[in-house]
Amino acid sequence: MATVFVVHHGAGNPTLRLAPQMAAPIYYFLPRAAERIFGFSEWAYRLPSVIALALSLWFLARIAVRVLHSEAAWFAIFCCLAFPAFADQAADARPYALGTCLVCAAIWWLIRWLAPAIGAPP
Repeated sequence: MATVFVVHHGAGNPTLRLAPQMAAPIYYFLPRAAERIFGFSEWAYRLPSVIALALSLWFLARIAVRVLHSEAAWFAIFCCLAFPAFADQAADARPYALGTCLVCAAIWWLIRWLAPAIGAPP
């Protein structure tokens, strides 16, 4: 409901003065775009979270391949999906999945950036 409210009424609505941090994330442009493309529906609001969590699983698989072993990608994905808190982010129309995706992407790019510095193959 909070995501729908922010998308429809904007972050500058006087109702949000009680919780100004709620409308601050840049996440809300994703549900707004999903609503414009797919219309007003619950699955359209949840779609950005599903896509963000799928991307974070891809980044985690790349991290596992890079750090552990070339066959560790599926194991890392199954381990992440076994945690209910991780998997529930995909069903929530809130910015948590996008934050997880950004953290996983940052770690993956940091590992790739530091690889030549420690003598690892790029």
